[in-house]
Amino acid sequence: MKKIMACLFFVAVLADATNANAIAIMNTAKSKKQVQIQAPATNNPQVMSPEAKGRYCQQQGFKLLNCSDPYIAGERCELDPAFVKECICKPEFNKPCLETQGLKGMGMRCGGMYTNCCSMACKNPYATLASCQEQGLEEIHSERDYNDCGDVCYVCKDTCLKGTPERMCPYGQKCQPIDGVRSQQGQRCCNCQCPDGQKVCMGVCIAKEACCPACKEGYKCSDGFCHAQ
Repeated sequence: MKKIMACLFFVAVLADATNANAIAIMNTAKSKKQVQIQAPATNNPQVMSPEAKGRYCQQQGFKLLNCSDPYIAGERCELDPAFVKECICKPEFNKPCLETQGLKGMGMRCGGMYTNCCSMACKNPYATLASCQEQGLEEIHSERDYNDCGDVCYVCKDTCLKGTPERMCPYGQKCQPIDGVRSQQGQRCCNCQCPDGQKVCMGVCIAKEACCPACKEGYKCSDGFCHAQ
């Protein structure tokens, strides 16, 4: 009887051990299965579906953006390059072209920058971008010009209440400023005079001893007068 009981006890222990092993094997298999199910949640592109890649990129702050000229795509998502952080300007848009520096942007602008600038300065130093009509002045149409940006440069007739605007002194004549008097455009107003030793002849300065007008044939100029030969 004791032998029989001992045998039954051994069989029970063996069964318990077998069951424990079976449970351990099942748990191991279950764990492996769970690992396999969770694997797509990793950042390995080889095991992720396109949808999972898109979700990952969106979680990282990337978006599906259509960057058109003058913009290009900035930083792209490593798992799906179709997703980008933001659209950025092309690198050639790198010139501010500030009007305070006499510059103007040419063509398309991106982020306040341009690819090229042009000079707003007029070639004629007396010209202005403001029309003469806006300034209440009469325009000298023959002197109208354009700057490098293609803007019209206007040259206006300047006037003084007394005297002549400095830039309007006849060729060769010098400005003798009239104290406290300025033209409509802010220039000095002058008494236009020829330099010492010269005189005015038909709007230009010539030597005082020269004859004005020139002597006719058969006459000789002497001390500013024409004498018969």
